[in-house]
Amino acid sequence: MAQIVWSVAGSHPNGPKFYLLNASGPTMLRRAVRFAIEHKVDLILFSGSFEGGGNGDGRGPINRAVAEATAAGIPWINAAGNAGRKVYNGPVRILKDGYLRLRDGSDVAALRFRNRVDENTVSVTLTWNDYREEEDAGTDKDLDLYVEDPSGRRVEAGEKRQVSGSRVPGPDETRNPRERVVLTALPASPEVFTDPDYCYRIRIRAKRGRFLPTDRLRVLVTASREAYVPPGGDSPREALEFLDASGDGELYPPADNPLVLTVGDPESSSSIGRHRPPGQAGRHPGRLAGLLHRRRRLGRFLERRSLRRRRRRGPESRRTHPRPQPPAPDRPAGTGRSLLRPRRPAHPPGELAPARIPLLADPDPGQARRTGSERTVSGLEGQGVNQCLGPSHLTRRRVIFENSSRGWCLARNLS
Repeated sequence: MAQIVWSVAGSHPNGPKFYLLNASGPTMLRRAVRFAIEHKVDLILFSGSFEGGGNGDGRGPINRAVAEATAAGIPWINAAGNAGRKVYNGPVRILKDGYLRLRDGSDVAALRFRNRVDENTVSVTLTWNDYREEEDAGTDKDLDLYVEDPSGRRVEAGEKRQVSGSRVPGPDETRNPRERVVLTALPASPEVFTDPDYCYRIRIRAKRGRFLPTDRLRVLVTASREAYVPPGGDSPREALEFLDASGDGELYPPADNPLVLTVGDPESSSSIGRHRPPGQAGRHPGRLAGLLHRRRRLGRFLERRSLRRRRRRGPESRRTHPRPQPPAPDRPAGTGRSLLRPRRPAHPPGELAPARIPLLADPDPGQARRTGSERTVSGLEGQGVNQCLGPSHLTRRRVIFENSSRGWCLARNLS
C-alpha cells in the first residue's frame, strides 16, 4: 500500500511521509495511536485485527484506543479480515447438563469442523461479550472450551478460570472473557458421506456466572494451511471447513468499530458484519457497509480541515495574481478547434487503446533504482517506529514505457 501511494504521489523526495508503527498487541497499539496523535498524522491504515478485546459491537479496550485517534480528527481505515466462513456467532443457551446449545440437529451441543490435511495446526478461539472499556477489567462469567476427535475422544481443552476484582490472576486464571486452544499436527478427518457428524467437534460448557439473554459468544476456527490440492485434482480446495459457521458477525476489533472505515473484499474469505434489520442497517459495519456514507463524511472532514488551514495562514499566503496562461492559438471564427493542433487519428481497429498509468517500474527491471531512502526516526529506534521515504520499484509485464522523466508510461495489453 505504501508503494502504491508513493508512486501515485510522483515518488518525490518531499512527498508524503509514512510512519510504520508496531501495533502487535493492545499495549503497542495504544502507543502507536499516541504517537500518531502527537505527530498529527493525516490518515491511519491498519490491516490487522484482534481475536479478543471486543464484543463485536464496537466496544472494548481495542476500540477505545481507536476512538482516541478518531476523536483527534484522524480518519482510520481498517481491513475487514479473512475470517469469512470461519466464525460461529450465536447466543448463550445453557442446557441442563451445563453445555451450550449451539445448533439444531442430532448433536445440538457441538460445532463441527473438518480438517482435510495431515499435520495441520488448527486454532480455536472462544470469546463472549463481557469485555469492558478498560483492559484486563475482569469478568465473573466463565466458559470452558473442548475439542473432540471424530470418535468422541477429547483432544484438547481450554479451562482457564475467569476472575474479576483486584486479585492478580494465577497461572491457570485470566481476566479476559476468552478461551483458546491450539491443535498441533492435527490428523485429517475422513469424510463419511453417510454420517455428516463424523468430524471434529467443539463443545462449550458454562462453568459459573449468570448469563443473560443478551449475552452472545463467537468461535473462530483458523488453520496454518488454508488450501491444498487433492490427489488427482487440478484446483485447490479448502483445507479446513467449518460446517456450522454462521456467515455473519465475522468482524473483529477494530474492524467492528462504527467510527472506522472498514474495507473488505467480495471474495467469500473476507469477513462480514452482523446482519441488522433495514431500520438499523447503518449502525453496524458489514462488508463495505456504510462505505459511501463514511466516504462522504471523510471528504467533508478533509474540506473543513483544508479551509481551517487556509484561514490560519491568512490572505497574504493566498494567490493574489492569476496563474499565467499560455497564449491561445489562432482559431477561425465559428469553430472551437485549433488549426495548429489537428485531431489525433484513432488507433487501428482491433488494437487495445493505450492508457496512461502511473509509472511503477523502470523499462529495464534489472536496472531498477531505488528512489528516496529509509531512515529510522531519531530517538525511536527501540520502539519499532520507522519512517519510510522510498519504496522499491514494482514490475509489470508487457508494458511499453515512454517519457519516464515525467513519471508516466504508455501501457499496452497489460496482463
